[in-house]
Amino acid sequence: MIQLFGINSYEMRKIKTELDKIRANYQFSKVDNVMIRSKSGYVNINNLDLDNTNVIYLRSAMKYKPLYRQLCATLKFENRHIVNFRYDFLFGDKVSYTMALALKGIPIIPSVIFTKSAIDRVKTFEWHYPFVVKHPSQHRGKSVYKVNNAEELSNAINNISSNTIIMQPFIKLKKPKDYRSVYVGKYLGTMVRKTTTEGEFRCNVALGGKTSKVTKKSKDKIFEEMTTKIANTLQLDVFAIDYIKHYDTYAVLEINTAFQFKGFESATGINVANEIAKYLAEKDFKQGKYRRSVVNNYEQIP
Repeated sequence: MIQLFGINSYEMRKIKTELDKIRANYQFSKVDNVMIRSKSGYVNINNLDLDNTNVIYLRSAMKYKPLYRQLCATLKFENRHIVNFRYDFLFGDKVSYTMALALKGIPIIPSVIFTKSAIDRVKTFEWHYPFVVKHPSQHRGKSVYKVNNAEELSNAINNISSNTIIMQPFIKLKKPKDYRSVYVGKYLGTMVRKTTTEGEFRCNVALGGKTSKVTKKSKDKIFEEMTTKIANTLQLDVFAIDYIKHYDTYAVLEINTAFQFKGFESATGINVANEIAKYLAEKDFKQGKYRRSVVNNYEQIP
């Protein structure tokens, strides 16, 4: 069985619809409605059938909360498939992935990660304004600020509801645009996002950004190779990654595992929800076969 955790968003509704179409065995639970009880010697969460759960997909940063981390770690230990789960990532998406990409030598936008108590030291950096500060886990362009001086920096940090802050240089382009690639067990494609609002540097579709498909094969090949390398390096199987042109190369802006895909579907014609549903169903089948083979001493399938 596939266990979905998340909120009743557009994306989750579409994924459930696609799972229904292929008659997949799944259950959906809201991440903010959690209850633990003891039952017959094991922990049961929201009366879920954990014994028959083969796959867990969390479309939320809730996987970093202790309860969900412990659940995922336990089921991972029992050879269940946990989408995007890493034992060693303890913080929000953007913090952990930014660190990991830098350590692996993958091109990223220069980034400084700091806590609010270090703001006085940050102000002494020899970076030239403007630059961008952002919340480590919010999406759709929320809590992302362009700051032009020390006063704006202080105001932006006070408005970010996180003790951990990410700071990056502001990339000046003739027309603000970036690129979003989507990966669901394999590379699906890349779209261009451009802002249409005067003075707005964020290209998020939720903020009015316009999208189109990357059609130039040589450019698409670059994104395919980079995205696949990142998926293999970070052991991620369902995610979106944002790139921006930085000097003579494309560099990573951020990775999102709870990404919105309405704009991507519109730009590329790819049914992302269907791709996710098929991927989860395939994993459910393989994990179920694996677990039954262990119980019955049959040969383990590859």
